[in-house]
Amino acid sequence: MADKNLRVFFYSLSALGDDAISEVDYLWSLFTGPHLYRSGVSHVEAVSPNTGKSCELREVAVVGNVVKGCLALLREDVPTLRRQDGNEAPLPIANGDRLIEKNYFLYFREARLLLWQFNLAANHVSNMAVMLTALSGLGRTVSYSHVIKTLFALEQDQVIEYVDLKIGAPRKKTQKLELAQLDPTNWGVNPFKVLSDTGSRQLEIMMQNRTSDGLTGAVRNLVRDLTGLSVTRKLKVKVDGAAEPIDMLAERFTFKISMQCLGATATAGEIFQALQQAKDLYDAEQTPPNPS
Repeated sequence: MADKNLRVFFYSLSALGDDAISEVDYLWSLFTGPHLYRSGVSHVEAVSPNTGKSCELREVAVVGNVVKGCLALLREDVPTLRRQDGNEAPLPIANGDRLIEKNYFLYFREARLLLWQFNLAANHVSNMAVMLTALSGLGRTVSYSHVIKTLFALEQDQVIEYVDLKIGAPRKKTQKLELAQLDPTNWGVNPFKVLSDTGSRQLEIMMQNRTSDGLTGAVRNLVRDLTGLSVTRKLKVKVDGAAEPIDMLAERFTFKISMQCLGATATAGEIFQALQQAKDLYDAEQTPPNPS
């Protein structure tokens, strides 16, 4: 058996709208609407505004109040195969074929909870929001936020009083790839441009507005995206009503699950089982238990 590690992140999905349909029902319809899928594959593809690459939902299945499936990145570029002897060989790709890189997920209806397999070779979770927005016909914009352990989560109506941030310059290839999948134009300020323009290796910023207005919604997007980056060294957020700031890096829910795989790579069933193990660990920390 091969030992593999699966890193699981937890997100809350939102789809605010002016009509009478609740967020819970609206999001559920995007995952389960029979007119949106054929044999578990979404009828439409979405294009990441940041990378220009396409993605689609695949292997979508409904089990009670849970949806399982994967978001597949559709690759136009074709790599070569490295054989065990070190020689390279072309992959048998026909015209029109595309390679697939997958992020598996579980989605729980009532909690609007998304368990996400971290796979940097495939999609950033922002592509899931883009995909669901495309499935809605742009009727509502789907957004996401990290699930954190404190009572004062960063919901849309929460007033942010200050943000204390420290980041490092992205130097590794994986760090640059993480950043390339995000949209800094939604942040209000791009700290990575400051790093680049000044030749700095590290940047620390304090943003503060303790009035009833708080900081703008763009800062909320900045906090959300930087919470998941490996170059983020410190990220503390004070919200209205909380006695102490939230340490976003310490308080976010994330688990690393060890898997014993029968083959060289994990099967879909093995990944879904690992995602469920992460959900069980998450449930064990909820008081009272989180609805599913």
